[in-house]
Amino acid sequence: MSNTSKKVSEVKVKKSNTNHSILEAESRMIGYLKELTVTICDLIKYLKNKDREDKWDFIKDKAIITRRFLIYICYFFHYSTCPFCLERGISLEDCSSCEYAALHGKCIDESGTFKLLTTAINLVDKCLLLYGSNTKEEVEYFLNKVDVEVKDISSRLRKIKSPVTGDEKETS
Repeated sequence: MSNTSKKVSEVKVKKSNTNHSILEAESRMIGYLKELTVTICDLIKYLKNKDREDKWDFIKDKAIITRRFLIYICYFFHYSTCPFCLERGISLEDCSSCEYAALHGKCIDESGTFKLLTTAINLVDKCLLLYGSNTKEEVEYFLNKVDVEVKDISSRLRKIKSPVTGDEKETS
């Protein structure tokens, strides 16, 4: 077998694996969307059946419901729905051949796009807890958590290293 025909067959195999990983990622996304549909129906029933006179009760419920949606947003960015991870067999330790990691940094790196995204989602979650708080103690507690999280993500964003060049980029 010539070198050229060997390379062509390797490319075909790789493309086949890529298609499989995309199909698997899509299948998992569809599963999460179906779960979300059931959750939405349950939340509609919950809201329709709740007698409510307390404004704080409603605010707390809004925060809880929004946090439920946030969970599904996290699923959409999870490595179980990433065709790059699925193609490599979800090995978060060896990302040296990952095309996504080459451009965005490894998912587990503090300065990687995925880690920054999940940190931002966690910050939104804490903000929702703050939003649903109805006592001074709760507000102070969650405000402190949000403050710490904002400072952390802000400092990490200022020191992002380019995964492509390795250069540190100072942002204002």
